[in-house]
Amino acid sequence: MAAHTEVTTFDGLAGVIDVALDWPETAPTGWALILHPNPAQGGTRDNKVVTTISRACVQQGLLAVRPNFRGIGTSAGTFDHGKGELQDMAALVEQFRVRYPEIAAKPWVMGGFSFGTSIAVQLYAQ
Repeated sequence: MAAHTEVTTFDGLAGVIDVALDWPETAPTGWALILHPNPAQGGTRDNKVVTTISRACVQQGLLAVRPNFRGIGTSAGTFDHGKGELQDMAALVEQFRVRYPEIAAKPWVMGGFSFGTSIAVQLYAQ
């Protein structure tokens, strides 16, 4: 389990990105970006697969970053069929590096479920 979960925001191209940060009990050894299923089909960062991946990452000492895509939670915008969501996640990664430079300098992983995996693969390819 996470020592604590912090809810924060980052800036996406359509406005704010609503993000949950699941912190490990000790100083993070790296971080994980975990992306949720298709928001048009009810996917959120609180999906049970996403939270299970997050728990596993936190148990390994990683800070788990679980954003909500456009139009979910307090994230701004509307579903953009992957294009805008990919741009938002690229922006989030860049901002994460500025906001948490010590953690961002450590190893990181990406994962997701369904639509989230598709966005993660495209982000990795960039």
